[in-house]
Formats: sequence, structure tokens, C-alpha cells
Amino acid sequence: MLQPTVQTLRGRTVLVGVCGSVAAYKAVFLVRRLTEAGARVQVVLTAAATRFVTPLTFESVSGRPVICDLYDLPANRHIELGESADLAVIAPATANLLARHAHGQADDALTTLLLALRGPLLLAPAMDGGMWEHPATQANMDLLKSRGVHMVGPEHGPLASGLVATGRMAEPDTILAAACELLGNASVFTKNPAGDLAGHRVLVTAGPTREHLDPVRFISNPSTGRMGFAVAEQAARRGAEVTLIAGPTHLPTPNGVTRLDVVTAKQMQQAVLSMWETPRCW
Repeated sequence: MLQPTVQTLRGRTVLVGVCGSVAAYKAVFLVRRLTEAGARVQVVLTAAATRFVTPLTFESVSGRPVICDLYDLPANRHIELGESADLAVIAPATANLLARHAHGQADDALTTLLLALRGPLLLAPAMDGGMWEHPATQANMDLLKSRGVHMVGPEHGPLASGLVATGRMAEPDTILAAACELLGNASVFTKNPAGDLAGHRVLVTAGPTREHLDPVRFISNPSTGRMGFAVAEQAARRGAEVTLIAGPTHLPTPNGVTRLDVVTAKQMQQAVLSMWETPRCW
């Protein structure tokens, strides 16, 4: 499972929200696996989550400062984070979080970021069996699913209460596999039809080119293509129809973007001119 995980997650931005549950310790392993796979992981903790696992633990495995308080962020940073994330994963997602997000509350850093989220949302519920089976929780889950929210678990097994029931958070590798499936499925990515670039076509070139001296050696440049890929991704998010012409790079294709791969400068020139002269694409 590791290889497809690396290919899918490398270079992606993933928000990981952690709520107050004894299952919060599993989120540490999830963050570590995401980071090892090449994802840029931003952890957001609720106040209750900090009672189970400290922010320092998550900072150590993610390599990034952890967000705990909305008011510690610069102005509008929560909007920027929500709009730039490729995926948000809430693990564990408590009954309280499900209820608050289902009804659009934004009373802390995590729920505010979720309202600003443009990418898919994956929930990994964790709670006692009776709480999971309660009609209110099930109604909240149905409401969230109707809005396109995705869910993994909960599983049946021993719970912190000592009972054996459904409510146990899915294992980190199971959540990781679900995250990869979502990021690898272009159908979960929704452009913003009301975006300021809706109805426009955008052509982006990115990455290096190679001029071969012989079958083995070539002349190239150190371009990574990251800037061009980021431009293409954001244009697509803002509603544009985007064509990306890319030189040799291992960067994943942004969701909602049509990609053409080239090698030489001549091939890139020909591809650009071809797309420019095609009315459908420009």
C-alpha cells in the first residue's frame, strides 16, 4: 500500500483535525504516515484534544506549528488554509464535532477552517457505541453525507468504556487508504462555478525541459515546476478550465486540471502553440 500512497499524497496539503477522544493518540501515527508519504500536513487541535495529546507531539511528527486557537492566527489565515487544502481529515471526529459541523457552527479554529474548506472532507468518527447509535448522531451523519462529506469507520470492537460495540475509530492505515482514494478520484474535486475565473480558459507551462546529447546524457535546468502547478491548481479552484503543459517532473496532477507532458523545449513550444490555436482550449 505504501507506493500508491506516496504517489498520491506527495506534495499535497492535508489538514488533520483532532478532537477530544482517547483515540487522539492514533492521530499521531496518521500524521506521521501522511508526512512520510510526502504530504504537507497542518494539524488543528480542539481544546479538548490537547487534554489527550499535546501540540508538541504533533509538531514533532509533522514538522509544522500546530493550530489550537483561532485567534493565534494572522487575519484571514483560516480562510487561506481552508481554501488551499487538498483534503481535510478529522480523526478522531467526536459526536460533538459532527453536530457542530452539521449545523455550521464556527466557534473554534477547527470548525471555522472546515467552513472555509474547498476540498473534500473525510471524517473518522470515534465515540461510545450508544453515542454512535443515537438518532441525533445518525441524523447529523446523514446530513453531512448529503453535503458530500466522506466517512471511514467507525469499526466494531472494544471501546474505552469497556463495552464492545461500533464506535471505535478506524486504524491509521485504513484512514490513510481512504484519503488516498479521495485524492486519486478527480470526481470528489469540485470547481467553484461562481469563481472569478469561471468561464475562462487558462494555459500554464511548468517544469524543466531536457535536450538530449545522447540516449543517456541531457542538458536541463533545476526547475521543479511547483510554481506552475500551484498556479494551475488555484486557477482550477477558482472555476477556470485549465490546461497544464509540464516538463519532466514527479509532481502529481492538480485536481480538475488537464495535463500534457513534454520533454524538450521544442515539444513545449509546439504544445503551447497547438493549444493556443485551438479555439476549444483557449
